[in-house]
Amino acid sequence: MAAKIEVFTQNLNSDYLLIEEVKATACSECEMMIYHEGENNEFAEKVDLYSIQLLPSVVINGRIVDHNKLIKAKK
Repeated sequence: MAAKIEVFTQNLNSDYLLIEEVKATACSECEMMIYHEGENNEFAEKVDLYSIQLLPSVVINGRIVDHNKLIKAKK
């Protein structure tokens, strides 16, 4: 079953490595969306929906995950 992965960042440049690492851990069928702070209203709506308090954050299938553990588990 493919996962829906959402990555929330403050700054595309500083969070580039995280985005690339999450992409590398995602399955080929996974749907991946990247949201940048201030980019559009959808970012703020999703942050509120998931109660995100810290950026960057990774959400998989509607649940916030520890992206450091996710990346380490794949290695």
